[in-house]
Amino acid sequence: MEDLKLYEQFLDLSLSFPNLRLQKDVKGPWYVSGVLKFSREYLGHPIDDEYSVKIIVSEHYPDVLPKIFETGKRIPKDFHHYQDESLCLGAPLAVKQKFSRQPTLLGFVDNCVIPYLYSFSYQSRFGKMPFGELSHGGIGILEYYQDLFGVNDRRRVLKLLQILADDNYRGHDRCPCGSGKRIRSCHGKLLLKLQKLQSPEEFHAEQNLILKHLIHLAMQKPALPYN
Repeated sequence: MEDLKLYEQFLDLSLSFPNLRLQKDVKGPWYVSGVLKFSREYLGHPIDDEYSVKIIVSEHYPDVLPKIFETGKRIPKDFHHYQDESLCLGAPLAVKQKFSRQPTLLGFVDNCVIPYLYSFSYQSRFGKMPFGELSHGGIGILEYYQDLFGVNDRRRVLKLLQILADDNYRGHDRCPCGSGKRIRSCHGKLLLKLQKLQSPEEFHAEQNLILKHLIHLAMQKPALPYN
C-alpha cells in the first residue's frame, strides 16, 4: 500500500484511538504503537480497559494482514499467541472474513483486535471466555471449519478443504459434505466466497496442520489387544 493511503487510514484510526502513533523503522516496515483504550459490552458486561500494543503493517498490506503484539506483558504467552509472540486473533480465515468487511486499520483494530483484548479482560474477571474458544493449532482450525461448513465428519471437512487447496471448484460434482446435492446447490456459494479470501497455498497449509493433528491423535491411541 502507498504510504499516503496508509497515513490516511491511520488518521481515521487515530480519531477513535488517539493514544496510538504511526512510525517507521529506517529499514523496516510501518508500525502503529501506543496504548489502545477501549470500551466494550457483551451480555450486560461492560469492560473499559487498555493495552500497550505494537501493530506491524506488512509492505503487502492489505493483502497480508498486520501482526499485533501486546507489549505491556499483561497477556501470558499461553493465551492464544503464535510462536513469534504475535497475538492469535482467531482462525486465520475468520480474521480475514472480519477484515474484508472493513479493510482498513480502523476495521482491523475494531473488528479483530478489540474482541481479542476484550476476551482476555473478560476471562480475567469472570473466569471464562465470552464468545467461546477454539483449541490451539490444527485442532482449532478443524473446529473452525467444522462450524463454518456445518459438517462434523473430519474426512468430509478435509475433502471440502481439498477443493480450495487444489483450486478445483466443479459445481456439477457431488458435494463432499455427503448431502447428495451438487456442489453448486450445496456448499458452492460458500466455497466461491472463501476462494476470494485466501490463496490455495494457504488452504493447503491449513489442511496440512489438520492432518498433522489427526495423525498425532492416531499415534497416541493404544493398540487393540490380541484375543
